[in-house]
Amino acid sequence: MKLALIIFCGLLVLAVLIVFIADYSFSQRVKGEVEELFADSRVSGKDIIKKEDLAGLPLPVQKWLEGAQVVGMEKIHTVRLKQEARLRLEKDKHWIMAEAQQYFTVDEPGFIWKAQIKAAPFFHIAGRDKYFRGRGNMLIKPLSLLTVADASGEEIDQGTLVRFLVETVW
Repeated sequence: MKLALIIFCGLLVLAVLIVFIADYSFSQRVKGEVEELFADSRVSGKDIIKKEDLAGLPLPVQKWLEGAQVVGMEKIHTVRLKQEARLRLEKDKHWIMAEAQQYFTVDEPGFIWKAQIKAAPFFHIAGRDKYFRGRGNMLIKPLSLLTVADASGEEIDQGTLVRFLVETVW
């Protein structure tokens, strides 16, 4: 009985270690992608929005930006957001917690969204959605370990571009 308990504890520690290493590896992969996303971004406190910058935009957009008092403000080239959310994977299912970070750049239009969804006690789903250099990709890994989705292609490219455009208001 004692030997069985020792083996069980050893396997439990091994499982926790494997998940920890997988999560670290997933995070490092996304960190590298974020560094690549931001590599060519301009960061300058001297890049100020001028009234003439709005001239080529549709009139309603010009009026909205003027009303938002952006003239005279620094141009934003990159954004990093932290999100905490409750979501459901299916209608009529229970709510689950998620934490995410999202990174945007406009010089080379793109974003990376990294999420950790707490699906059950001691069980999370790691996800990364990305649009970079005109290409989209969605990666989903339960426990950051097993790939259940690694989607790319024309439909994903279009979907992630639409998401980028919708979320430019950030």
